[in-house]
Amino acid sequence: MSPSLLVCTMVVIAGAMAAGMPMSQEMVGIQSSHVPCDAPLYFTFDEVDVMSSVSEGSLLVEYVNFDGAYDAKAQQFSVRTTVDYFNGTLYTTQTIEDYKEEKAYMIYNKTGHELVCVVDDIAGKKFPYQYFIPATAKFVAEETIGDRDLVVDKWFEKDEAGNKHTIKTVTRGECIPVAIVQRRFDPATDKEIQWMESRIHNFHLGICDREKYFKIPAECQQGIALKDLTAGEMYQQYKKLRRFRDF
Repeated sequence: MSPSLLVCTMVVIAGAMAAGMPMSQEMVGIQSSHVPCDAPLYFTFDEVDVMSSVSEGSLLVEYVNFDGAYDAKAQQFSVRTTVDYFNGTLYTTQTIEDYKEEKAYMIYNKTGHELVCVVDDIAGKKFPYQYFIPATAKFVAEETIGDRDLVVDKWFEKDEAGNKHTIKTVTRGECIPVAIVQRRFDPATDKEIQWMESRIHNFHLGICDREKYFKIPAECQQGIALKDLTAGEMYQQYKKLRRFRDF
């Protein structure tokens, strides 16, 4: 079997999703012989995020379903996102982020409308390693999922300020991401202000069609500006989605 075929081999997760676990300060003290692992360097995937946040006393719940390509070696990240609000509002975008070029592109393409591209400067921003398990993470537990006895490990981590707590679930051995649960707290009150659960499925090792995920449309090169309210709303949505990542 050729290396090119191997890199495009599909890794089946058997459709199993790991349940989220409550997070607490006590998890920081858990000791284990387990060693944190690195996710594959490049892959394609589907992901479902459910997010809730509190702003000015109101609770906002969002459901985000997207597919994408993640390339830690080339420092590129691309997602095609559908944002479906419970009030019936539907948005579709593609974002392409290139950390070597220090540019991010938000592409809004709707049938019957002119393609709109917004270019953002991400100089100084770090590539998001949200699918990796950092060396400082603490092992929480292992679980067996599904009738194929898929073994997964759960890892707990928090940021330096202690305001963001995360549990990541990955497969044993291959370190394939399965689920991420994240909570953010107000540093002044210690109250939870954001919560997100991400579930990853349809994982494919390697990126067989880079053009599909990373080709920059001509409109982006031409620097077309925002032309209407819809495009402006899309840009704000793009900014909102990025706050849940480590940009």
